[in-house]
Order: sequence, then structure tokens, then C-alpha cells
Amino acid sequence: MLRLQQDINDTPMRVLEASVGALFLIAGIGKLRSVKGFTEVVEQHSWATRWFPAKVSSITVVGCEVSLGAGLIGGIASRDVALASIALLTLFTMIVTISLNSGKHPAKCGCMVPMGGDELNWTIYPRNVGLGLWLVPSVLGRGTFVFGVIGAAFLLLSVVLANRERARPQVS
Repeated sequence: MLRLQQDINDTPMRVLEASVGALFLIAGIGKLRSVKGFTEVVEQHSWATRWFPAKVSSITVVGCEVSLGAGLIGGIASRDVALASIALLTLFTMIVTISLNSGKHPAKCGCMVPMGGDELNWTIYPRNVGLGLWLVPSVLGRGTFVFGVIGAAFLLLSVVLANRERARPQVS
């Protein structure tokens, strides 16, 4: 009976983990279906290819997204996988920051390729923060579910900002 109660208490955390895991899987598998196209996007982030060849970076990102996505969905080493996922989201956010501040940045960030990919802009921040906050309860434990609620607010903000960005007239 105690184990059943613990499972019920962990359900919200597991739902958040599985949601982020599904997004990682969708993104990773989409990139895997078009590694060449994703590698071309990575090459546009020319500063990044100084340390790692674009092909190596592309395959590494795909491997991380698929592995972490499967781990989050499967609940394998939940705390460690959640922490690694937060680190990956942080790395992605740092890459976006450097690319946007470089003055000449690519049009695509390489995110969510199956859904057309995201434009490289500042709306990626609240999305990544929201997804990271969804995983905080898995790292810190129960009683921190408020981070999941705050994460949902950041995700909503990212949707609103992205829609505003898309509605803005393009200047040529």
C-alpha cells in the first residue's frame, strides 16, 4: 500500500518527465531522419565548429536527445537523466545566446526539425527555461512541484512570444 501511495505521489513528476522526454525523442528522431540537413544548420553556427566538426556535433546532439528522451519516458535513473536533460537545455540556450549575439546568425536553430524547425530568436529562452523547470521536481524531489507550474507559465510565454514573432511583418 505504501508503494502504491508513493507511485501516485510521483505521477505528476513522471508526467512532466515523459512530456519533456517525448519532445526530446521527436526532436532527435527528426534530426536523425535528416542528419545532413541538421549538419548544415550546425555548420551555420560557425563559431561552434571551431571545437567540433559539424558532423560530430550533429550525431552527438541526436544521440543525446534520443537517449535522454528514452530515459525520461522510461523513468530510468530519473534524477540523473533529468539533471543531464537540464544541462543539455542549458547548453542549447548558451548556443542560441552566442549565435544571436554574434551579429550574423543562422535563420534556424535546428530545434524541432519534424515541425519545420524553430527560427533562431529570443523566444527560445522561455521555452528552454520552462522545459528545464519541468524537470526540477525530478532532481530535487517531491515538494518542489511548484517549479513545474512555473515551467508551464514559461512555456505558455514562449508560445505567446513565438506567435507574436510570426505575426510580425517581415522586413526585407
